[in-house]
Amino acid sequence: MPMLTKIYRLVFIALLASLTACGRFAAVPTLISPAHPTLGIFNVPQTERYELLIDKTAIFPKLYETLNSAEHKIQIEIFLLGGTIGSTIADILIAKQQNGVQIQLVVDSKLGALDSFKDQIIPTLKKLKEHGITIKAFPVNVLPQDPTLISNIGIINHMKLVIVDESKAMFGGMNFVDTEADNRDYMVYTEGPAAKALSPIIAKDWQLSPDLKWKENYNKYSFHSQAFSPILTEEP
Repeated sequence: MPMLTKIYRLVFIALLASLTACGRFAAVPTLISPAHPTLGIFNVPQTERYELLIDKTAIFPKLYETLNSAEHKIQIEIFLLGGTIGSTIADILIAKQQNGVQIQLVVDSKLGALDSFKDQIIPTLKKLKEHGITIKAFPVNVLPQDPTLISNIGIINHMKLVIVDESKAMFGGMNFVDTEADNRDYMVYTEGPAAKALSPIIAKDWQLSPDLKWKENYNKYSFHSQAFSPILTEEP
């Protein structure tokens, strides 16, 4: 239906614009220096299909279906990944990597910042690490900084972007963690050239981001004050 297609395209463009407004979105980000990405220009291509997904009853079944369809590569850049939802995603990623699918997973270096999020996120990331999945932590200190340290403490990587085989993509507002799943949220599913054009975003962030590292005690954590990279440590 022409009107429905137009609505999907407008939502798609609006979501792309919101990502661009965050200073994090470009088909191939331009670097002022190796550590400082800057805003690029992304032209929305024509694509074969858009599907607007509203709330968890539509979003997560489509997400699991999309991930399970992967044959070559799964790319995920996500703010919150944890709980039973994160565990389900982890199971899919582990199985896919064992079958030869390349996995690129980039998370927020502050692990959601709040303890209530970390309690869900850390077990999921531990499970992934123990099964050989490489996890990258986006270094938020490369983003534009405010003059005061207090302002910078709140800077996070707020992305929610999934790409499969450079041909299918999902993006929008939903985090992949139980406590956020009941929120009112939209995601857009798309296939075709748009999905392929989105892939370099995660590929570039994957290259830019260091590996997520921690020590034996997964329940205790602290943050490096310069790079904002998580270093999970034992009890002092």
